[in-house]
Amino acid sequence: MNDVFHYKPHYKQHAFHHAVETHKVTLFNAGRGTGKTMAGVTQSLIFAYRHISKGLIVAPTYDMLQDIIIPMLYDIVPNEMARGYRKQSKKLELSNGSIITLRSGDDPNRLRGANRDWAWLDEARNYKDDEVYKVVLASLRGGVLDKLWITTTPAGLHHWLYKRLVEARDANTAFVSASTKDNPYIPHDFYEFLKTQYTGIYA
Repeated sequence: MNDVFHYKPHYKQHAFHHAVETHKVTLFNAGRGTGKTMAGVTQSLIFAYRHISKGLIVAPTYDMLQDIIIPMLYDIVPNEMARGYRKQSKKLELSNGSIITLRSGDDPNRLRGANRDWAWLDEARNYKDDEVYKVVLASLRGGVLDKLWITTTPAGLHHWLYKRLVEARDANTAFVSASTKDNPYIPHDFYEFLKTQYTGIYA
């Protein structure tokens, strides 16, 4: 499957993908340059490719959706796999019939209604509370996969992500963490620059 997308995950990305396969909810908490968004996009395409399904991708804002997620999807998905992108409804349809809906999370109420087989929330630290998480989780109603994964840069011990998905997690929830240095593909000078700007998981 990795060959289809020309994707070679490093060991923390691999741990994330394994967790998604074995848990209902997975949180990938990782520093800048770890490839967490790449992992989230690729996981979305893997599920859409393997299973005829309805998936949802949510970014915190419309700009992040337009500037980061959509270009990365187009960069990764093979031409023969993509049937077309409906710009007005923000839906990517694959040749096997799978549909990936793309939304911003600035208004959780707009995420209500439709049932999903899987969903991905990117940069969830930017959601002010857990409302988007709760709405999206409720949309997974025993479909083909019933999976939710979340990728984010660290949010701190007092953020709702930590309290709900780390501190209070159960057997259905997985937590994978990574620091910038865990990505063997990152240029050394970029890593050294980040060390001068950040501390902790970023280094």
